[in-house]
Amino acid sequence: MEESSIDVENSKVEAKQLKFATPILQKHVELAVFKLKTLIKNKEKGIFDNVKFNIQIKSIQYHLKFTIKAMGGKLVEK
Repeated sequence: MEESSIDVENSKVEAKQLKFATPILQKHVELAVFKLKTLIKNKEKGIFDNVKFNIQIKSIQYHLKFTIKAMGGKLVEK
């Protein structure tokens, strides 16, 4: 019985935290949509067409790879 009461208490704390997290998440989504619109405009301009990128930092490679390919750029992989 003690375990279930602990779970209930943790759930209440998480619900209170979500109340404050929701506006932050909304702003994050707004920023992501704004950046996607910017990417679409730049794709239409063709600024990455036939441009080759060499990403040497492995920790950011996955995230940049999608953006570069979506914009029409090419990756040079060693």
